[in-house]
Amino acid sequence: MASEGRLVFADGAAAARGIQALTHQLRSIDLHCGGDLRIDVLLSDLAVPGCPYTEVLTGTDGHVREDSGYLTGLAHWSTTPP
Repeated sequence: MASEGRLVFADGAAAARGIQALTHQLRSIDLHCGGDLRIDVLLSDLAVPGCPYTEVLTGTDGHVREDSGYLTGLAHWSTTPP
């Protein structure tokens, strides 16, 4: 996983450890994705979805942090759509 152009988790095991650590720091995460979803098809089985987002992070100490931006990803089909 990358964030702001930097590698955050090198593999699935690192992601699992990072998510587990978050459970001790965050009480809740409220994520809302915008209505302007864009999907760029790269190949018949590969696409890049993207949309604006806002999130509210509430720490275990009650501190609230709000953030917004543009969320992208890589989508892969394991089977070819009809």
